[in-house]
Amino acid sequence: MFDDLINKFEKIGARARVRVLTQRRRLFAGESLRRAPLTIDIFSRNGEEIFDISLRPDVKDTIDFQVQQILPEEKHLVLVARELDSDGNSIAKHHFLCGHDERHWFVAGVTGVSSVSDAIAALKPQEVRQEENRIRISRKKRRQRRNEVYVRQGEWFFIPSANLTVDPKLIYKHEPIRRGGTRRGKPHWAEFAYRTGGESVRVCHYYPNGLTISQYENLLKTKPEVLKYSWSDMKRNPTLYAKGRITHPDHATVILSDWHRVVMNAERRTETVAFLD
Repeated sequence: MFDDLINKFEKIGARARVRVLTQRRRLFAGESLRRAPLTIDIFSRNGEEIFDISLRPDVKDTIDFQVQQILPEEKHLVLVARELDSDGNSIAKHHFLCGHDERHWFVAGVTGVSSVSDAIAALKPQEVRQEENRIRISRKKRRQRRNEVYVRQGEWFFIPSANLTVDPKLIYKHEPIRRGGTRRGKPHWAEFAYRTGGESVRVCHYYPNGLTISQYENLLKTKPEVLKYSWSDMKRNPTLYAKGRITHPDHATVILSDWHRVVMNAERRTETVAFLD
């Protein structure tokens, strides 16, 4: 049923499988029919990475997969999954960029693209795209991991900020760089890091995105038992700068001689992409 889709992945040198989640598995995982109709993950079996496309049982016959573009030499493809109604009309679309970056396969959620180049551009932070347009970066350089506008390592973009003045007392050493609100996955590590601005919040395991001081105080009034949680004082959405060696086990080390502002890519965060970094 999905042989053609699997063959498309083989053309970029990747293995893929499509499976329908069983009722037993969904109940065990505490999932319901309200969850995403499909998810795309990458798992490893005997050292080989495989694209895992999982379908909700009630939509297995109403999901239409279309590969918009395949670039075998670049090991990238754009996949669109359409949800169809009983008359075969499209009621929702999910776009994915699937490909290989440095050492591993990846999948990223994107919006309304049909080509690999458009998908890669859509993943860039807005300020990066604007600056590339302003100084007219060539199409070839826009596909590279380093150009005049940024240095990229995985999902993180490092934008030069050579004129930044930093108080040496506020510089952190060997600092993790990770998505806010999660402790999953492997962080990127900056030899030197500096944060400024942001909103003061209190964070614990049960409130990973943090509570403002007023939210925290109101919570204590209604649930005083939360006082026993292990809370930390942090800054939410600060501006982060990095310098020196930037390391990650899945990516080549990046060396930044000057301060760079750290910005995450613009991947569309949905339930359809299972993030493992």
